[in-house]
Amino acid sequence: MNHPTPYAPPQTPVQDIEESLTHNFELADRGDRFVANLIDGVIVLVPIALIFGASYVFLHWRFWESISGLSPLGSRFSMFVFVMLAYLAINGAALSKSGQSLGMRVCKIQIVKLDGSIPTLWDSLVKRKILLTLLEQIPFLGAAISGIDSLMFFRKDKRCLHDHLAGTIVVKCR
Repeated sequence: MNHPTPYAPPQTPVQDIEESLTHNFELADRGDRFVANLIDGVIVLVPIALIFGASYVFLHWRFWESISGLSPLGSRFSMFVFVMLAYLAINGAALSKSGQSLGMRVCKIQIVKLDGSIPTLWDSLVKRKILLTLLEQIPFLGAAISGIDSLMFFRKDKRCLHDHLAGTIVVKCR
């Protein structure tokens, strides 16, 4: 009897879907991603430092609490919103046009969706940046989430947790 058994495992080779999607791109170096993040952090830090410095000098550091009697949690949330708005003001247009923040442009890397398209501003800002930042605010668990995100950077596909949340990869510019 030469009929194959219907219970035999399939003989078709299976390739990991993420590997097949990312092999068309040259992934960004870890060093380039680190330097781009460092540049972005400094660029966003300057206006924030100016605002906080002014609030300290003129309002005796009660700026966030005094704007509407916010609790420390409300104060922290309002600072988070302010930082995200500063990041959006500085990088929003570039992210939506080319998938690059200013730091990424300097390092010649960009964010792309797994199909190679430029991610929307929603993907770049909300899924990659805001969602992860909110998760990192969870008491006790937030530090673990931040650590996991950072450590995933060292995997073969170089995709961090925020890349997986947004369905993106960071590649060298073509």
